[in-house]
Amino acid sequence: MNRFLADTLNVLNAFAAIVIIFGSVLAGLNSAGASGALLAGILGVVLAGMFCGTISLLVLIEKHLRKIAQNEESIVKTPVHDRKEPSL
Repeated sequence: MNRFLADTLNVLNAFAAIVIIFGSVLAGLNSAGASGALLAGILGVVLAGMFCGTISLLVLIEKHLRKIAQNEESIVKTPVHDRKEPSL
């Protein structure tokens, strides 16, 4: 169930980034015309990068932890050989 929720969050995060960018462009277009749309678009990309980028980073960390947990059984523990310090 957690994997499904993490995958769903990843899809919703991408959709939210698109909505933030297009929403900011439309708001800028309605308020100040083409120059407002450009500035609001840049602001939308920055906001989407901050908020959705953070969520995307957390999802990526979760995927890496999932991969580590799946490969945990395949890790062979090698014995530590007796170490000898070099003589000076």
